[in-house]
Amino acid sequence: MEFRLCPVESATTRATQTCLDRRVLRVVTESGAPVRSRYGFTKAEVTATGNYELYVQLPQGLTCRQCVLQWKYNTGGCILQVSATQVSASCR
Repeated sequence: MEFRLCPVESATTRATQTCLDRRVLRVVTESGAPVRSRYGFTKAEVTATGNYELYVQLPQGLTCRQCVLQWKYNTGGCILQVSATQVSASCR
């Protein structure tokens, strides 16, 4: 999983991929230590209900009234179902 962040002027301003690529967020543990995993998370961070609990480190000094967060998930035989409030995956 990869996360990127882009500060934008307003809700009508579109974030460019170039802006998002400037701020790739690091996945970290709850205490802030870097996660050293091929996938950016470990099995221990998957809850009993199958949800992932992740922490990301925001860029130091970044402030914005409005930011766009991009989430990228590379699947390996998984089908993602996305709604406004939830993402679920069915993997083979």
